[in-house]
This record gives sequence, C-alpha cells and structure tokens, in this order.
Amino acid sequence: GPKCGARLRFNRNVKGTSFKLLAGDGDDSAGRKDLEATLSAGVKQAFAVETQGPGGQVIDGRYYSFTVGHENFINDSELSALRQVADGMVLPELVDSNFEPQAEILKLGGVLGCWPEGRGFWLAEDRSVAVWIGAYEHISLLVSGSCKSSEGGLAALLAKGRGLLERLCTAIGGENGAWATHGEYGFVATHPPNLGTGLRAVARVAVPTLSKRGKDLSALSRAMNACGLAARSQGGESFS
Repeated sequence: GPKCGARLRFNRNVKGTSFKLLAGDGDDSAGRKDLEATLSAGVKQAFAVETQGPGGQVIDGRYYSFTVGHENFINDSELSALRQVADGMVLPELVDSNFEPQAEILKLGGVLGCWPEGRGFWLAEDRSVAVWIGAYEHISLLVSGSCKSSEGGLAALLAKGRGLLERLCTAIGGENGAWATHGEYGFVATHPPNLGTGLRAVARVAVPTLSKRGKDLSALSRAMNACGLAARSQGGESFS
C-alpha cells in the first residue's frame, strides 16, 4: 500500500520559568544554559524508566547541544549528517535564511536571543521520538510513526505522545506538574500557533499521481482545502 506516516509535535512551557528566556530582551545567556541543563536532565530521567500505558517503554537516546562548550556539543558536520537521516526530528536552525521571514519575526520577539546558547535536542536511537529544548517554546516533544489503520492509526500515535508527555511532565515538575497553562487559553506559548492545545500534527502520504510526483500541488491542495487541511511538499510540517 502507499507510504503513510505522521509526526506530532507537542509544545510546552515550564511554569514558574521566566518567559524572558524565550521572549523579551533575550540577553540572559546564563539563564538559557541553566534551563537547558534542567530540561535535558529531565528528558533523560523521563525516558530511562519503564512506565504503564502507551509510550511507557524505556527509550534509548542521546542529547545533542548547540551550546559551545557543552559536554554534548554537536559540531556542524555531525549536525548536517544527522539531518540527512532524522526526517525533520532535529531542532532546526531558526536563524538560517531558509526560515525567513519567520526568523525575522522570531528575532523581533526575542525568541532568537543568544542563539544558539541554551538550545539542543534529545533524539531516540530509532529516531521515532525527539525533544527540542529552547526553540519556539521551552520544550517540544516530537513523535513520529505510521498512521496506517492496521497499526492503530493516528490515534495510537497520539496516545503514545500523550504518554511520553506525561512522563516528561512528571520528571520535570514532579507531582505538581510542569506546564504553564491559562484558564481560558490553554497551554501558554510564545509562538501564537502553539497556544491552546500546543499540538501540531502532520500526516505524510505518498500521492505521486495527484501531485504530479511533487512538481504540482494544485490539485492536491484543492482536495485538502475541501477537507479543511493544508497540503505540503515532502518536507512536511512548516516550522512557523
């Protein structure tokens, strides 16, 4: 059958942590590094112990830091090689020209302050799970997998993601929880599209005939728009 996969991204911010570490004057390098240390340690703790329910298995992985001098610092050549195989799970270079004009918007909002200090990502060995630290929000959990109905569909992937998110919440915030929320607006975010549920979902399906092998998305876009969805090219989700 056709290739069918999906990627979910859950975006969260840590309650009690200054949003100046993401927006505002953006010049707190030490604060960003301290937050990176706290969150990266929480990620490792969260996935090192088996729990009950979907997404409860031990997940082996590694943390990669963009911070120069960090013990897990990843250099440009290693990062480039990893991007070739990790299928969008690696933290993007938000200051790269490929993200204009988004990069300019993020810069004006202070989100890119001290880049790349205090940024990094944890990636599972099988590349099905990743956690970004210090991108648009304090932390973003990404879960990738099949969305075929024979394998549980998107619902199974969503259940796995929610299970992993609960593990992160407990590891970072303990019994009092970790995430910043608002009674009316839901999960708090610095980036407007992440406000509310904090969830973004992309389904990937190979439709070479309808898209003229990726060269013309007009017919596919019309079909998706009729369903209230958006069609994108092979790259999948926009990082905006």
